[in-house]
Amino acid sequence: MDADTKVRYFLAKYGEGIARAIKGTNLFFSSTVAQSIIESGYGRSVLTQKGNNFGGIKYNPNIHSGYVLADTTEFVNGKKVNVTAKFAKFSDVAEGFK
Repeated sequence: MDADTKVRYFLAKYGEGIARAIKGTNLFFSSTVAQSIIESGYGRSVLTQKGNNFGGIKYNPNIHSGYVLADTTEFVNGKKVNVTAKFAKFSDVAEGFK
C-alpha cells in the first residue's frame, strides 16, 4: 500500500473523530492528522486499534476509565529497558484526541 492510499484510509477511518475533537480550537486539521499518522503508524499501532490512543498517552486511574497493556521502551536508572506498561484507553477517536 503506498503512502497516498494509507493517508486516505486513515482519513476515512479517523478523520471525522479528529475533526470533532479539534473543532473550536486553534489546531489545524492537517497538522493534527500528520502528527497522529506519525505517532500511530497510520492508525496501525496497538494503542490506536485497541484504545483510540494516537499519542502513547500513559494511563492515569484518576483520569482514564480503562487501559491497554503494551510493550514499550523506557529508561530506568539511566538504562534502556523493555517493559509492559498501561496506556490510556479512550471510548472513541474524538475522546482520544481531546
